[in-house]
Amino acid sequence: MPDFTGLNASASQALTSLLGIEVELEGEGVVVGQSIAVGEQVNNDKTIVLQLAES
Repeated sequence: MPDFTGLNASASQALTSLLGIEVELEGEGVVVGQSIAVGEQVNNDKTIVLQLAES
């Protein structure tokens, strides 16, 4: 799993689309947290949750 920290919603969605991963966004702004740890193996059937907050 890549580190999404600091990416905005559109950049996050573009990256997850390229990786074939489902994403759920919570909030607005930039990514401040993610449900799957950086570097963790991800199955394509998982949905990751990205928490966003205004910077």
